[in-house]
Amino acid sequence: MFKDIFIPNRSNVFVYVTAFFMLFMLLSGQVSPLTIVFAYVLETIIIGIFNILKMAYTANVGKLGDSNKSGFAMIVFFIFHYGMFVAIQSIFVFSFFEGMEGMDFSSGFNLIKNFSQILQLENIQYIIGFIILSNTGYFYQNFLQNKQYERYTVSELMFKPYLRIFIQQFVVIISGFFVIFSGDATVVAILLIIFRLFTDVLIVSIKADSEVLDMIALKAYKNQKGNHTLEKIKKQILLFTE
Repeated sequence: MFKDIFIPNRSNVFVYVTAFFMLFMLLSGQVSPLTIVFAYVLETIIIGIFNILKMAYTANVGKLGDSNKSGFAMIVFFIFHYGMFVAIQSIFVFSFFEGMEGMDFSSGFNLIKNFSQILQLENIQYIIGFIILSNTGYFYQNFLQNKQYERYTVSELMFKPYLRIFIQQFVVIISGFFVIFSGDATVVAILLIIFRLFTDVLIVSIKADSEVLDMIALKAYKNQKGNHTLEKIKKQILLFTE
């Protein structure tokens, strides 16, 4: 099972490649520690965009439950709901970094100005481009090739990004705290990359028909207070991971 989680394989290759690319850019001095921190903030938006693509594809060719009309109505609701979620989290993050040297975040509520500043960080376009490329590869490999659009409804797909971005924003805030008060921001950025690598490979390993999923689901099944079947518990876990 350790091999399924941490050893590089077909399922987690994009996670490892992205992490090593970020480490290379950071250690070679081509990007600053702040660039790494805020790249993860921007990745939250990228994750949402790819989830919209998943929902739209499922609405078109999926076989479970949602018609095109109801599916696309759910997509509109997701855009609003996810957008509000990201906006609130971004306000909190930007407020946390107000007055920080190198960033002119005069107000956490000025989202357009603050995101514009992030996009002007040195070489961040390479980091963002690589994150988009990595998510594209994972979208093709995990969603299209595995035909997940036949496994879920559009409404079920709506909830998939939230666990990942909650962990992501929490880690960004903690990392930002250490960047502000630490004498070596590079070390903090390295630890952020390593922690994100650890959590991402763990999440990716929880996929259908995996030993990791079986172990977690069985434990949840035995400890549950309700009356859910083991298969239903597995599907609920997959909703927040794959």
